[in-house]
Amino acid sequence: MGNSFDHIAKKFAARQLLRKKVALEFRETHNRPRLYCDEPAIVARFASHLRQEVIDHFGAGTRFVMRGQAENYPGMVPGLFRPPTNAIDPKLLAKGEAQFEKAIRKQVRLGRFQRPHLAALLQHYGYRTTWLDVVDNLWTAVWFATHSMEPPGKRVRHATPRPKGSGWLYFLAADGQNTGCTAIDLRETHHGLSLRPHAQSGWSIRASGIALTDLNNSVVGCVEFPLGDRWAFGGHLGSSEFLFPPEGLDDTLKRLIEKRGDEIAANVETHLALPKGALGRLYMVQDKA
Repeated sequence: MGNSFDHIAKKFAARQLLRKKVALEFRETHNRPRLYCDEPAIVARFASHLRQEVIDHFGAGTRFVMRGQAENYPGMVPGLFRPPTNAIDPKLLAKGEAQFEKAIRKQVRLGRFQRPHLAALLQHYGYRTTWLDVVDNLWTAVWFATHSMEPPGKRVRHATPRPKGSGWLYFLAADGQNTGCTAIDLRETHHGLSLRPHAQSGWSIRASGIALTDLNNSVVGCVEFPLGDRWAFGGHLGSSEFLFPPEGLDDTLKRLIEKRGDEIAANVETHLALPKGALGRLYMVQDKA
């Protein structure tokens, strides 16, 4: 799907008047055709233009979502299928996800944990599932593209603005019919007490069939931008405390800690002989002091 929309970025990058005002070009290196732009306002303009083109192509019900990354990884792979589990049978991994979801529902006997697609919610809290976490807010995507969260694998990670290099934004289309990809707005399907995705304008998307392990075909556009002051965030709304509310504010985070969600994940991994950490682990994020 993505390649059919590359001409939109290429044509946008060729606008002579814009090129006189900002750094704007179409790049095809690193196996990822993309728009390169150094001006946030113009990236917002491109995102709007691309959204309209996608809806015109697929129809009014199409979901247009975004993902920000600090690196341009190949493909668009949900967490459950990334190393160290990338060589494991996807059906076995999906079975692990289903067992984990069932065990969490049994352990946390609250109505909101019985809602459909619990795994899509758990993905946003650090667990590895068949779902890919995305957002519908451009500036939230930019935050993820401009920050590193270290150290990986730890319960508490520290968010730090990245001082140099590039940020990467990906735009994806999903509607469950024409695109073969299903999208869920977690603000509609899950309770406000599950605060993290509500603060982040969070969605989850998942493909079906052979595409389950890589949603790259759902990518309709990509933007690379140079890190710098023009892309910097400030104030409380740009802090980890807002985007990753602490357990005192996020009751679902609190329940997952109290009910030992990580221990449940580890037990499922042992039962199915999956590698340690295959189902991910819960994590919290704080700004680095």
